[in-house]
Amino acid sequence: MVSLKKIDEVAIRWNKTKNPEDKDLWYKLIKEYGLNNTKRRTLSTDSSDESNAERYDDNRQGKLF
Repeated sequence: MVSLKKIDEVAIRWNKTKNPEDKDLWYKLIKEYGLNNTKRRTLSTDSSDESNAERYDDNRQGKLF
């Protein structure tokens, strides 16, 4: 598995030298990292967004007092 440190090293080397081989290697490592990085963060199922929905609801009548 490719580490982000290795990808960063190649990216820095490419930025300094502009060597096309480093650029190709960099893209290859990014692609390999993306394919092997299957960890996904879980999304909250909390309905906290619903509490803010009223605040931005345009159909709601404003309060006078």
